[in-house]
Amino acid sequence: MTSGNGACVGTAQQGLDEGREALAEIRGHGHHLVPWGVENLKLRGVHRDAGEIEEGGQVSQASPRGTYLQVSESVRQQIESGDVADALPSETALMGTHGVSRNTVRRALKVLEADGVVQSAPGIGWRVVRGGDPRSLAERMTDLITEQSLSVNDTYPSEAKLCERFGVSRTAVRRVLAQMEGNGLLATVHGKGRTVRALPTPATRP
Repeated sequence: MTSGNGACVGTAQQGLDEGREALAEIRGHGHHLVPWGVENLKLRGVHRDAGEIEEGGQVSQASPRGTYLQVSESVRQQIESGDVADALPSETALMGTHGVSRNTVRRALKVLEADGVVQSAPGIGWRVVRGGDPRSLAERMTDLITEQSLSVNDTYPSEAKLCERFGVSRTAVRRVLAQMEGNGLLATVHGKGRTVRALPTPATRP
């Protein structure tokens, strides 16, 4: 029994020695051991927050704050370029666009909220805050009829002037113009552009 136990101990010790040698060799080649769960996620290409698994199964080399700051900066650039003029895409849409978790998206939005760039709007989600004006682009463009004392059949400002006035893209302006035409506020007249078809009322105001 003694010899048998000694053999078992010797075998176990040999296994430990071999394990240490293998570990030293791995480290010597600059490899890093990764827990099985994380490695499994890498193989599946699962998208996670910074410091975990990101798009394409890559482990982020940035700080844990990196990913949500990148998302917030991307959204900020879209707002500044005028591509996003009113309501932001939904959290689900932002998750798909940036390949991140909902928690990362929410942290990014909180950064923009703290900077006064966006605000939470009940029933809408998140929308852009421009110049401290809480009104949406649709509301501001509709109110422009009253602010400029326009009457029915008067010419409404051109797309270029609207882009310059509100600091948004032509795409954003056209989206609202289509909405105003659908609400019966504006009409397109050949050779004249868009004209006021009706004055805003509480029912037609966004």
